Amino acid sequence: MSEDGVLEVSVHIAAARETVFPYFVDPARYVRWMGNSAVLEPVPGGAYRVSMRDGVRVEGEFVEVDPPHRVVFTWVGPTTDAEMSGSASQAPISAALHAAENSAALRFPSG
Repeated sequence: MSEDGVLEVSVHIAAARETVFPYFVDPARYVRWMGNSAVLEPVPGGAYRVSMRDGVRVEGEFVEVDPPHRVVFTWVGPTTDAEMSGSASQAPISAALHAAENSAALRFPSG
């Protein structure tokens, strides 16, 4: 974790960002990647609700969508269905897709 309280995870994906970006904003592709179900409305203020394969659910809202460069959304969770709060007050998660490296960088602010 960096001194500014941000945990940054970088993942190298051997694909162009135009190929990777839809997996963050298209429910059908998101589910193929890592979810069980997804409601994604990729516009500022739009819904971000995902149920993972293990039953854990997260929700939030899109803050910024700049295809195919960057997507920012809030993330509340993990919770179970019974604990879902309806609140998206957590710090935003940012996914920046870097063209030169063909990689995705996710930033997870802590605290």
